[in-house]
Amino acid sequence: MAGVTAMAQRNNMAAPSNGTPFDEDLIITDMKHANPGDVADVTVKETGYKNAPASGTHRGHGYVDLGLSVCWATVNVGERSGDSGSVLAWGMTKGPAGGDYSERNCDSYGVARSDISGNIHYDIAAKDWGGNWRMPTKAEMQELRNNCTWVWVTSPIMGYKVTSKKNGRHIYLPAWGRFVGKSGIEYHKSGYYWTSTPCDNGAHTSAYRLDFSNRGTNLLEGNRRDGCFIRPVLRK
Repeated sequence: MAGVTAMAQRNNMAAPSNGTPFDEDLIITDMKHANPGDVADVTVKETGYKNAPASGTHRGHGYVDLGLSVCWATVNVGERSGDSGSVLAWGMTKGPAGGDYSERNCDSYGVARSDISGNIHYDIAAKDWGGNWRMPTKAEMQELRNNCTWVWVTSPIMGYKVTSKKNGRHIYLPAWGRFVGKSGIEYHKSGYYWTSTPCDNGAHTSAYRLDFSNRGTNLLEGNRRDGCFIRPVLRK
């Protein structure tokens, strides 16, 4: 398995950080207060995380057709029963030396890259799962936010049940936190999922990722060195 798993290291997790700024428009704690124009609908009234029922499989991995431009995998890259999946820096297809998520162990840090979706040298989903699997682009992640209802699941694994507004099918995105240096932070508090799209900031040190907590979701610039999760998509 590429990377390390948050489940395996959760007992060594550092104290949660002060958090990440979220889009105030997405902070909704009760569905009755949600407006039709909100980008994402968030509630905290459901418990019981479980893998979503698959619409089908491709190369041995389940997917759900949410009625969007791509299908979404039912699990993270590297996920097995009882763990969270591979934790990887952006553009990396293996975990860092010594489990240290730092600039020196991230080959993409400070290096100009175009969108890496489908590139087997930098996209772990394309490399390990093969076929038509790949990392989601920023646009595809935004499509997921815009066209689904996001329900915060509180037990036993915190995260979101993401239900399509188009056909009612759903996936789950657990809040496994992220890794910075050798420490895991925000376990069961926040979720961090890479997109394949780099940020055009000149420094080549960040890429877009989905960040979320029970306060809402956002697409933000994330430091490429950070260890985050990847939920693959499948071309229709």
